Amino acid sequence: MLFLLSILETDEEREKLTSLYEQYRDLLVRVAMKYLHQSDLAEDAVHEAFYQAIKHKDKILTKTPLDFRRWSVIVTENKCRDILRRRKILDQSLPFDDDENIGIASEQESYDILSIRQEDYKKLAECLKTLDPINRQIIEMKYLIGMSYSEIAAYMNMTEIQVQGRLQRTRAKVKNLLMNRGDPQ
Repeated sequence: MLFLLSILETDEEREKLTSLYEQYRDLLVRVAMKYLHQSDLAEDAVHEAFYQAIKHKDKILTKTPLDFRRWSVIVTENKCRDILRRRKILDQSLPFDDDENIGIASEQESYDILSIRQEDYKKLAECLKTLDPINRQIIEMKYLIGMSYSEIAAYMNMTEIQVQGRLQRTRAKVKNLLMNRGDPQ
């Protein structure tokens, strides 16, 4: 959260949004837990909601506390839905080469192909769980959210080169993990 607050231009803006965050954080985490059932994902949803508040600070800082509460609950719920969608996409795709987007099986594909893909998705999800949190987050931002290298770099407080390097190494690691499990590439 400190990184997000550093984006703000004045101390007054930082203080106001910090106060709002401290005042509504617990409420928003409870809201997010109803959707996500995992504290780390709930925290992510709340941080994404406050990132939206920072992006739209001119409108947010003029809201009454009650209006901000309503707005933040709605945005947090929407962020939870986004996270659930991203997780569903992760279970349904193998997006590790920009030119190899396997995607979801179409209705014309046979049951055999669909079952093979479902096995691949499960194996991929298992491999992603073994990654360190930073690399997993970069993978998710790039392939699930669709963020650009510069957006990821700004969010992670890295350079674009660092993000590209981590992404390249992480993709290679995941491919290696999949190959070591006996999966053809």
